Amino acid sequence: MIEKVTNRIAPVRIQMGAVTNPYKKAENTEAKNNNSINSTNINNLNYYNKSLISFKGASFYQTLNDNYFELPIDKTTGKAFQPDIYQKASAENLYKGNDVIVTAPTGTGKTAIAHYVINKNMEDGKKTFYTTPLKALSNDKVREFQKIYGKDNVGLITGDKKVNKEAPIVIMTTEVYRNMVIQDNLKERNPLLDDVKTVVFDELHYLGDNDRGSVWEQAIMFTPKDKQILSLSGTMANPEKITDWMAKTKGHTKSEKVTPDSSYKAQNTGVHTVLINVPSKNRHVPLDYEVMDVKAEKKRAGGGGSKADRKRAKRKANLFALSDSAAPSKDSYVDMVEKLNREDKLPAIFFIFSKKEGRATLTYLKDNGPQLTNKKEERQIEQTLQRFKDDGKYIGESMDVEALKKGYALHNAGMLPEQKELVEELFQKKLLKTVISTETLSAGINMPARTTVISGVRKPTDNPDGDDHKRYIYPNEYHQMAGRAGRRGIDTQGYCISMASNTSQHKKFDQLINSPSNDIESHYKVDYSFVASIDDAYGTKDNDKHYIEKLFTHSLKAYDEDPAVQKANAEKMINDFENKENVLKKYEYLDENNQLTDKGILLTKLNGYEQIPIIDSVVNKEFEDMNPIQLASVVAGLANMENVVKDDNQFSKKDADFFEDDVVDKFENNMNEKISDYNKNIYTKYDNRELKNNAKAIKHVYAWAEMNSKDEDSKKNWKELYTGDMRKNIKDEGTLFREIMQTNDLLKQMKEISLEGEALSEKRLDKRYYQQLSENIDEAIALINRAPAQNDEIEEDE
Repeated sequence: MIEKVTNRIAPVRIQMGAVTNPYKKAENTEAKNNNSINSTNINNLNYYNKSLISFKGASFYQTLNDNYFELPIDKTTGKAFQPDIYQKASAENLYKGNDVIVTAPTGTGKTAIAHYVINKNMEDGKKTFYTTPLKALSNDKVREFQKIYGKDNVGLITGDKKVNKEAPIVIMTTEVYRNMVIQDNLKERNPLLDDVKTVVFDELHYLGDNDRGSVWEQAIMFTPKDKQILSLSGTMANPEKITDWMAKTKGHTKSEKVTPDSSYKAQNTGVHTVLINVPSKNRHVPLDYEVMDVKAEKKRAGGGGSKADRKRAKRKANLFALSDSAAPSKDSYVDMVEKLNREDKLPAIFFIFSKKEGRATLTYLKDNGPQLTNKKEERQIEQTLQRFKDDGKYIGESMDVEALKKGYALHNAGMLPEQKELVEELFQKKLLKTVISTETLSAGINMPARTTVISGVRKPTDNPDGDDHKRYIYPNEYHQMAGRAGRRGIDTQGYCISMASNTSQHKKFDQLINSPSNDIESHYKVDYSFVASIDDAYGTKDNDKHYIEKLFTHSLKAYDEDPAVQKANAEKMINDFENKENVLKKYEYLDENNQLTDKGILLTKLNGYEQIPIIDSVVNKEFEDMNPIQLASVVAGLANMENVVKDDNQFSKKDADFFEDDVVDKFENNMNEKISDYNKNIYTKYDNRELKNNAKAIKHVYAWAEMNSKDEDSKKNWKELYTGDMRKNIKDEGTLFREIMQTNDLLKQMKEISLEGEALSEKRLDKRYYQQLSENIDEAIALINRAPAQNDEIEEDE
């Protein structure tokens, strides 16, 4: 039962305009409504009157009328939406050529600013690059923008695909853009960058992500100085530092921070970097926070052993229920859904960080929770399911259709893309009332709710701070999840409810609610391919040293207002770089003069993954005489290898009976010996990390490729693989999907490596090896790149 409600914080209500659907251009906004933007009403909004030359030959204000589109009616007020002050200020600074960083709460219309600059660039005959954190989001953004601007005006670049790459709007992941600008900087000019005026970094707060942050940092550092940057971010604690760093990276002598107190008015003239920082209190929909005390789920004490053993087990279970790792009981979730339904606070997103716990909670709610849909909504859900089937969209084997029809669903990384697409569509149509998610909803997915429910203060991680393999959630993560509540134009109030399983958790939630977002800190990492690329570009030790000093001094990791501190920080980065150079020399990728060997040249062709084991395996001809099934399976092991924090109490070893195929077994025996060597000489020595082999991925991909070699019906094969004898070894469909997609991506990179290896080879036998490897890679890709584990098919250029 829910025992009490505490810590209700009275929200600050500030009425601000909003752009909710900036998709349809106004033919004549001024003639159609009285809310047209002009110098008079801008002054009334404390914005300043300054006539500018428009890119359409009119005033700056007309550029807003022409490019903020015909806006819909706000259902809560009955009036047409208006662009916010901060949106207009952002537009003016972009118009003037400034770099702009916008930090604002979730749901305040940041994307509308990108639409403004896209339209301006199109009118000027210039291109816009739009980057996203994830490949799936890039594909979604392509479809969204194609509906707005037409297919001919939108392109996509992925690691292995270029679609309409000359279009005025090109969408890609930040990693793809990073690779492009690094190559452009270190090797030769990339013609795709010609005519690019603006690069949009969506979700800039990923700069502080432990895994992806380094990619974002390098992408910004290597962006050419003649390219305008528009960065869009959720709320962060240190936007001023990020702005100063980005300004200096671009060579701007000035950075400026504008706030509501100064009406977002930039004072400086000339091109510079401008921060437009929208406070959390300026949310369009006020947010009410609550902490609710609920009963904790108690682990079973067990019925075996002596009476003393059972007593100890019970005491241990009771202690766990009092810890910060405790989770709410299943009945608490039922009580919560009933309460929200009764108080008209649905739809809701429940954030449960464990996928396993989320699945168990969904099943319990389906069996014990209230029916949240009526008969009409049930029929609409059934019709949507049928449409997906008619369109050839496969929703896998784990989708709980009965839960869907009752109004419940999951949304997490353990699902297939089309399963998540179905849930998103049903939620947006208000047919689903309760969605259980991990943090997959925090990255650009359009699923706002009336209420968000946060179930714990600790989350699973690869970098735990305790024996439970978890860490505490950060304030910015908490506020990002909370910010999903409150749908602009629909709700007048949003709600965030935290479920505290004990007193300690209650206090932690209080702290999170009242804590500002944490600082964005650098997680800059240098991989071996990057080191090899630098050495390839600058050749000698002296040139190399000079360049990396200059490069790292401009990094966020080194940045500090005190030059002495900045220099010391850069020196630490240089030491790490030189350590990695020593590793490359040890394994013969570099000679003593920092010149690349043939192995080193191949290394520069590889992005991501554990690079040295992969290139060593290629060069040592360990893929020789493999058939495509064997090749796909061993590459799955390389593509899904885990790099984890060193744990002296754990031992990674291969199950000797796991691999029935002798060729695969031999390869993995050799790989385990290499892993032991790498852990001893590389990972533990420099990073306190160690590699772990992923035997399950090898087995899964072997079975998938073998099934597809015998039967063309890949969806039937998927069902057999997921529900058959191997089911207990597969976490979920999403994990299986990622294992195959990672393998597919690495195989495609190995294709380029094999072509380069053939070109470098002087001996006929070596050339033949690389030719055969290239052919086998093509066949391996053909076997595993099958629905539903298939690259999203956006039609590629001829």
